[in-house]
Amino acid sequence: MADPLTLGIVAGVGALTGAASSIFGGYTQAGNYDAQGNALDQQSQMQKLQAQQIATNGTNKQNSQQQEAAKVAGQQRAAIGQSNLATTTGSMADVIDASGAKAMLDKYNIAYDTEIQSKSAIDQANMSSYQANVARGNAKNSVIGGYIGAAGSVLSGIGNYTSWSRIPTAK
Repeated sequence: MADPLTLGIVAGVGALTGAASSIFGGYTQAGNYDAQGNALDQQSQMQKLQAQQIATNGTNKQNSQQQEAAKVAGQQRAAIGQSNLATTTGSMADVIDASGAKAMLDKYNIAYDTEIQSKSAIDQANMSSYQANVARGNAKNSVIGGYIGAAGSVLSGIGNYTSWSRIPTAK
């Protein structure tokens, strides 16, 4: 049987190797979680930019729609005026009013759609930020887990040494 010093060296090397491996694994996993968190932060920023772009596009679409509606209303008035019909009373006035009301409904629909799409992009950005924070928490837990595993390896090595050192040796 091996002497206690040799057993101690073997147990110590095994324990330290296991401990180092556990710590290295924890830091490796933490690095992966940190990278995931960074990617999710980047995704969140892109989603926030997308929300801003949606809002800008919606405003531009509303303005274009209103300009087109004003153009159509002007053409209607001109056509009615050329036909020598009254534009302030009667069915011609109703046509102009109906066109104006439809134009306002179109504007409100564009604004509503823009708001829904923009809020959706912001919600996605917030979810990505949350997931990034969770990933960073997992990174910290991985490092802690690595050290706990290392402590377990060292304690196991000590336990192995003490059990081996009690085995009687032949003299």
